[in-house]
Amino acid sequence: MSLPDEPFEQWLAQAAGRLAQRLPTQATTPGFYLHFGADYPLPGLFDSPPNTIPLDDLLPGLPQGPNLDGIPPALLAGLCHGVPVLAAIGNRRVAEGHGHRIPLFPTALAAFMGIRNHLFLDTAVSLSPDFKIGKWGMLTDFACDFSFSPLEGLHHLLPTPFPDLSQTLDQAQNAEVINALAEFGDPPRLCTYHGIPGFHLPTPAEANRARRDGGDFLGHDLVLHLILAHAWGCRVSALALAGLQLLPGSQIRSCREEMLETGRLCSPQLQRGLRKAIREMADAAQGYKVNLLPDADADELLRESIRQSATRSSPLKAFLKRRDTP
Repeated sequence: MSLPDEPFEQWLAQAAGRLAQRLPTQATTPGFYLHFGADYPLPGLFDSPPNTIPLDDLLPGLPQGPNLDGIPPALLAGLCHGVPVLAAIGNRRVAEGHGHRIPLFPTALAAFMGIRNHLFLDTAVSLSPDFKIGKWGMLTDFACDFSFSPLEGLHHLLPTPFPDLSQTLDQAQNAEVINALAEFGDPPRLCTYHGIPGFHLPTPAEANRARRDGGDFLGHDLVLHLILAHAWGCRVSALALAGLQLLPGSQIRSCREEMLETGRLCSPQLQRGLRKAIREMADAAQGYKVNLLPDADADELLRESIRQSATRSSPLKAFLKRRDTP
């Protein structure tokens, strides 16, 4: 089963309309999209039990039944530290044979709906002694071995048909997540992710090649979601959890279930860190929106601060606070 290429935006519009009816009343469009590629228990992520929406309820053309890990694909909609969030769980893989549009559909749907802050999380194989089992890595770069692009046929939906992937991963958003996770345990280290087709554990040759190319982690479909979200104009961050460690000369003696169990054990720290990061990013964005210039001498202030960034430490913001104080 696969989605037709030509009316893909119609499929997205149909699913977006149905999803909007199922979202919590606090917000029509969530502020963040979280994509979980493995089994991470999420009872502590939301303020209250989220609205669970089976993915095949949104679109008749989507396949039914659980994914390869036995998890039914679904979207979770609710509040995370007071911020409306949409989370995807039980995501399908390209190697399941449904084409690439169906596995990428949740990410495309979030971008189509205007959710611009995307955070992807998945469990992968560590190729470096720096990333022991249970250690998180924050992606700063990636390599992709897939023979196709996830953007094929979507050029009319993207801000530009020639996206620049050199800045795919948003460093400012990365910093927010790293700082938040650091308060609840060992912070993630920066890493490079190498994506290969399939859903198999890597051969020693595949691991050695990825390692020679600078890869710290080796996984699969995550890279396709990163490319799609960034090309659609979203701010993208990604975390990889070391579910297995494959060092030079060693052999993997673990199974997929052990990788999923690692995700379950590491989930509490992740949830606490994500809640803090999402709240802080939402507060910062809201603060920038309401921080208006005084009407009387706005032109003068703009000329003086035309090159100054509107960050928390911006001299312009501090000046405005002084001017606005009665």
